[in-house]
Amino acid sequence: MKPFWALGRDVILGRIRDSPFYGLVKSVPSLFLIIFFLALFFYLVNVPRDYQKNLETKTYRRLLTSYDITSNTFLPYEIIRNHKLSFGKETMAAMRAIEESKLPHSVIFAESKYVPSYPIVSGLMAVPVYFVPLVLGKIPNLDTVQRILGVLLLGRIAASFYTAISVGIFYLIIRKFSTTRKIKTGAWMYVFIFFFAFCTNVYSISSRGLWQHVSALLLNSLIILFLLYSNERKYLVKWLGLLCGLAFLARPTNVFFILPVALIVFLRFRSEFVKFVAMGAPIAIFYLSYNYLVFGSPITNEYIARNDTTFSTPVWVGLFGYMFSPARSFLFITPPLVLSYLGMWKLFKSRSRDYVDTILLYLSVAFLATLVMYSTWWCWYGADRFGYGFFTEWIPVLTLLTYPLAIKIKGIGRFILVLLIAYSFYTQFNAVIYRKSRCNMNHNWDFYCLKPGMFSEQEY
Repeated sequence: MKPFWALGRDVILGRIRDSPFYGLVKSVPSLFLIIFFLALFFYLVNVPRDYQKNLETKTYRRLLTSYDITSNTFLPYEIIRNHKLSFGKETMAAMRAIEESKLPHSVIFAESKYVPSYPIVSGLMAVPVYFVPLVLGKIPNLDTVQRILGVLLLGRIAASFYTAISVGIFYLIIRKFSTTRKIKTGAWMYVFIFFFAFCTNVYSISSRGLWQHVSALLLNSLIILFLLYSNERKYLVKWLGLLCGLAFLARPTNVFFILPVALIVFLRFRSEFVKFVAMGAPIAIFYLSYNYLVFGSPITNEYIARNDTTFSTPVWVGLFGYMFSPARSFLFITPPLVLSYLGMWKLFKSRSRDYVDTILLYLSVAFLATLVMYSTWWCWYGADRFGYGFFTEWIPVLTLLTYPLAIKIKGIGRFILVLLIAYSFYTQFNAVIYRKSRCNMNHNWDFYCLKPGMFSEQEY
């Protein structure tokens, strides 16, 4: 008898046998589901404790790791209960109670209504997770702490669910990457899947709440996977247009990720370029229409509407912080990712025309451009989010750059690498369990956010 995950895959394949994705899905191994379920289980393992503690203290910050995610956490509730993309009186009252503020941080008053002040794709993706509990009346209204916590709980589950899918997709990416490069990885492939899932900000940011990073990470991971397979399955190229459009909706700064993808399609799959653009066009129309209906202008997005487009930090300040800050740099939080810079240098130096090298080279340039852009933003450190939160959706690229270099390390170097991976797991686990995925700007240049939280009194 087949195991349940194999039976599940057979059911899925039976339904999509006639679709253009049949060949791609058929190649997905059952291990994808095992990795997904394991990641989801460990992402959610501390949810009961967080919920109970918040219920006891009548606070919310264990389940709501940042006020940046409040609007996307309550948007599915508003959509299902009131069929609106704006917030009504009841929902606003709940969000005000959480933040003890007249206007919640992630909400803006525009065109006579309260609307999210951040992109809404993560909130829209969460709707299926919220649907059954809300339709069954498990959260009939938001008049008690327990019911408000119920919404936050659903937000955590949705974030963990989609992040676990991203982990499964990364397994498919690294598997295809290893096959293409003819890398004999052995157990190292699984070490790096663990590294991706639990030793980076994928764990401390994406799995903790409905940030923009949740949807951006998932979509960017899919784009990389489709790029890797497109060389042999050109029918996938046009779908990259749809994914790129959604990735931009999820997080506008993904434009740096999308441009090299468009360039790769234009240079290597020119016959598919018109289809690529056509698949992205409906998303562009939706984006312009949403902006017009919500903010009164098609070219006014959430950031422009709240006057949050100030790039006033000297570039060297941000870059120095991203390189050496104990609270914001790869060096102190996830040291193995420092190898990604060496990987970029090797790509620049080799000038290889190999397809996979070209993908990584273009995305490396895009990452460096993103790094410079964020270095000049007024809030380069990412407010109180833990670590290098701004780059969460870039972790698939950075890990792929690190991976082939890391597995070549031998002897004492390999022992040190294993220690650094273990240390990276510690920093993320400590952030999730004790720091609640937060690190205040006051600690950008000290080691407070890396200090073992078990020795600190918890405030909530």
